[in-house]
Amino acid sequence: MMVIGTTSVHQKPSPPPENIMLDTIRTFVENHTHQPLDAIDELTPGASARQYFRVHLREQTFIVSHTQDKTTFDDFLDIQKYLDAIHIPVPQVFAYDENQHLILQSDAGNQPLTKVVQEDGVESERIKRLYIQAVEMIAQMQFSQSPAPSAAFTRAFDTSKFWFEWDVHLQKYVINGFAEKVFTEPDLNRLRRFYGEIIRHLASQPRYFCHRDFQSSNLMVTADDRLLIVDFQDARLGLAQYDLVSLIEDVYVPLPAALKIELIDHYLKKVAQLTGKPVEKASFMMYYDLTLIQRKLHDAGSFARAYLDLGKPQFLPYIPQCLHTVIHTMKGDRLNAALGCLHR
Repeated sequence: MMVIGTTSVHQKPSPPPENIMLDTIRTFVENHTHQPLDAIDELTPGASARQYFRVHLREQTFIVSHTQDKTTFDDFLDIQKYLDAIHIPVPQVFAYDENQHLILQSDAGNQPLTKVVQEDGVESERIKRLYIQAVEMIAQMQFSQSPAPSAAFTRAFDTSKFWFEWDVHLQKYVINGFAEKVFTEPDLNRLRRFYGEIIRHLASQPRYFCHRDFQSSNLMVTADDRLLIVDFQDARLGLAQYDLVSLIEDVYVPLPAALKIELIDHYLKKVAQLTGKPVEKASFMMYYDLTLIQRKLHDAGSFARAYLDLGKPQFLPYIPQCLHTVIHTMKGDRLNAALGCLHR
């Protein structure tokens, strides 16, 4: 959900939501709650094209989400039901409108983990406890069993998906957009061959439930310091390392190296506890690095798209940061030793 700000309809919002949307939301909420609606706040998502609104009733608030895409709407409902069934904390759904693609859900509050880290400081014991809780949730999502089917298990980070991310995120928005004329043709050929080698390794690995955007902005901190997951509608099967990389290597919250190591070790212990089998760390970390490279190339494309298509310049500084992480990881001794076949 990645809430980074609000504007009240009682003030002059910038830019204002269309009146017809506000009227539609008002009717939808009042029909399902049987209470008069006092106010609507438009919540500003980050790099998302989805819309979120906080609706105020007499004694409580709810979140209403809206998307123009039916698949996104259906997937949110499907995966919310699945995660709730395996006891992963997610917003509760109270009502939805299939024609308008509106969902009335519980209010997760205004405290994403990103904001809590900024307030408490990344070195605090509270933040460490919250991150440990987060890595345990990753392991629980991956190794919990549920008889309920889910759309997440019908799609995966496979070779086709990885190449799609190259074409749509990296090629279109970074190479041809943000960094136009920076790369020569030989540079592009080398980069494409390197990317192909990476995804060949990644696509060969076992796959598990993967949130896909398991980062601090999508983890809400409740009043009792529990985490609640949002923005899960794109979940699919992926590498065990994928959500871990998204959390630990989050551009919004740079973590100290020592904490990164501690969180990875805690995750590996949790997986061993859940499965009864130890995880071979050296191999795990090799694929962690490969996943990190692929994920940061994807992120750079997402931030470039947010700027070029959605007109959100606040995401520009994250693009070079992502590319720097890619270069740093490519030069790392751990990856060089494990994959000598990759020429940098």
